[in-house]
Amino acid sequence: MAIFLRRTTPLRQLLRRGFAEKRSLLHSSALVDPEWVLDHAADVRVVDCGSPDGFHRGHVPGAKLFPMPTKDTQDPFGMIPKDYFLACLEHLAVSADTTLVFYDDQFGLNATRAWWVSRVYGVPRGQIKVLDGGWQRWVQNDFEIAVTDAPVPVAPTGLPALTPLPERCVNLAGIKAIVQDAQSPMQIVDTRSDGEFTGVAANGNARPGRVPRAIHWEWRDTVDPNTGRFNPKAALQTVVDDLGLRKDLPVVTYCQRAIRAAHMAFVLEELLDFTDVRVYEGSMLEYLNDPSTEVAK
Repeated sequence: MAIFLRRTTPLRQLLRRGFAEKRSLLHSSALVDPEWVLDHAADVRVVDCGSPDGFHRGHVPGAKLFPMPTKDTQDPFGMIPKDYFLACLEHLAVSADTTLVFYDDQFGLNATRAWWVSRVYGVPRGQIKVLDGGWQRWVQNDFEIAVTDAPVPVAPTGLPALTPLPERCVNLAGIKAIVQDAQSPMQIVDTRSDGEFTGVAANGNARPGRVPRAIHWEWRDTVDPNTGRFNPKAALQTVVDDLGLRKDLPVVTYCQRAIRAAHMAFVLEELLDFTDVRVYEGSMLEYLNDPSTEVAK
């Protein structure tokens, strides 16, 4: 039996009632707030994408710990195996109509990576969401927390109908072809730190630097460091305009291991309505350690 720490206040309950209409509109969005999660608790599977230690210190009531590694341990340049992903869905007791809500305590890094993997493996787009602000927002706003595991969910009657989207993942040959084609419409976004982008910090790679023609937009600049929430759409759109990014052209994101890149993919696709967003899965862990690649500084 789960143990809960009661932290919800009467004011919080009043606010929840007052914003009920607004929350209902968020159902079509991939970004949801804590009130929406509480209002739809019977219809969603809340998934904690943090560490086991953090989960056992406290988590969203009813949440299950996601046993999915961020990358395939056998292939650091690829997604986790499909069979393992399906086993994760079974572990979470996901049924055909279950909506997944991912959260973490790392400004959405792991949550958006889970969103990305689910997206590529074909979980229906409307059934994968991210809790805006994650655990930080949940705690700061005095929502209930649980300190023990929730009861094991009832076994699902059937997994969602998956339609994989492998074309969303760019490999080494693909990124090299983009670099070599001066007429390629593909926009390239480097989501790493300033030091990594400029080549000051090699981050353990054989060579420092970046992919030629890459535009720099550090993933941290898409979130509010004080609240953990994503920045407003208007502020994000201003950055898009300043960088000259176009929504009518395809874009591929990268970082060191495709974790930060997945975060940016979420921002571009779900918050800014870009229609063709891809991730270079090998990212700089592969690119900067392959002597055949062209590197810019």
